[in-house]
Amino acid sequence: MGRGVAPSEIPGLSSQVVKDFGHFAEELIWADFCAQNPGALASSSLFRDEHNPAAYTYFLASKNKHFKEALQKDLHGRLRRNHMFYIPDFLIHARTERAFYEIKPWSKSGLEAGAQKVGNLSVAYRYYRLPYVAGHMFNPKDHVVAYVPGVLKVKLLVRRAVPGLLVYSLDLECRESVELAVRLALLAFIAAKLAAMRKLRVFKPIDLSAELSKRSISQFATDMGLVAASGAGAAIGYRYFWKAVIKRYGARITASGVLAAADGPLPVGDLVAAGLNLFTVIQIVRDSRELWIEARNIKAREI
Repeated sequence: MGRGVAPSEIPGLSSQVVKDFGHFAEELIWADFCAQNPGALASSSLFRDEHNPAAYTYFLASKNKHFKEALQKDLHGRLRRNHMFYIPDFLIHARTERAFYEIKPWSKSGLEAGAQKVGNLSVAYRYYRLPYVAGHMFNPKDHVVAYVPGVLKVKLLVRRAVPGLLVYSLDLECRESVELAVRLALLAFIAAKLAAMRKLRVFKPIDLSAELSKRSISQFATDMGLVAASGAGAAIGYRYFWKAVIKRYGARITASGVLAAADGPLPVGDLVAAGLNLFTVIQIVRDSRELWIEARNIKAREI
């Protein structure tokens, strides 16, 4: 299995969406971490960084008797002066493991930043005689985050790249070959939807067929970050546009009569009902300019 695509590598996503998606991914990974360490969770032996240095210091002091006020002040002062004051995403202080984990996107920059932070944390913990090492016992699982029943699954892949460093990416699994541009357009839509769900405490995978079925082609295109050429519709007529679609994608259409009888824009749900999957609908949007040219030619031949 490939490494998937990090959100920062998907064209069209804003930096805020990428950041919010990171928070969403961390929520899922944290839930998995807690599920694999129920005893440590019950005994308050798990720590998660929520941008609260005082809570981090309290956790270290409560679990390590030698870590008195003088050492706490020294850690904050010395490491801040040297720009090395880092807080790991997760800490576990249990009988079976005393370790830290950092989470980064599965990209070149994410791996580099993660490796640097793991190294700095390892040095700091050794210096202050704290027992935490780069974690290697947590085996993260993948999460299905979106799907079309029987057609495709989109997964959040999570791997332990090196001890202490967990990385995540999005991966699309389907039974057919899909153009890279189409794949990225779909992943961009999913990443944005998931980023918007970051504050939900209960996550449910997105049923893409239900999510998109009621949208028109133009709405669908906007959601995908694409542009659908439609200005020629009034002059040429949608009946010829759908004839052009049948001509180009006829092998994929199981109920072409739905399109052959149409004389106006159809919602995505009707296209799917006609046998077109979401990948083909995205291709229709991307090819819409060419399809309108072909529609004009078909009309000219029939008149």
